[in-house]
Amino acid sequence: MQEKQQKRIVAFTGRKASGKGVAGDFFAKLYGAHTIDYSSSLHEALAIMDIPEIQINITKLSMFLRSRFGADVLQKSVCKKILASQSSLVSLFGVRRVSDFESIKKEYRFQLIFIESQFDIRYQRYIARNQRTGDREMDKKYFQALDESEPELQIESLKPLADYVVENNKTMEEFQKALEEVFETII
Repeated sequence: MQEKQQKRIVAFTGRKASGKGVAGDFFAKLYGAHTIDYSSSLHEALAIMDIPEIQINITKLSMFLRSRFGADVLQKSVCKKILASQSSLVSLFGVRRVSDFESIKKEYRFQLIFIESQFDIRYQRYIARNQRTGDREMDKKYFQALDESEPELQIESLKPLADYVVENNKTMEEFQKALEEVFETII
């Protein structure tokens, strides 16, 4: 237990394309933290099964696993990755539900940062980054449907639980400056 308590987990959450991954990577770069993407286990499973890693498949797999094996099934996967990490500092991004971090918060020094960004800005970022097949062609109406799906709506319930809320509606430089101000208070 002593070893677990020494690890610090800084988790990043926010709606789709809000900048949580950018924030998590920036934190890792500044402080040498080990980076864990919450949905990496889902991506790994889809790749092994040769199923396209498109957003709808990721969401379906997540919902299926949670309904069959419990709301904390992905948290268990993340806990194994945290425990296996040699780093005492972990940047965890992609947290979507309270059940994603309940036991992590009990076992480690944990802080949650909520990244907030306007819908139109997030839509433009999403299609520009073109992370998965079909992203660039996604119309605004379909993005809105994804944004109103159960996993995305769960994210909003995390905002009042966050230790910090950081706005990401301006330039990258302004976002990084706001993040650095928060990081300085927690490190």
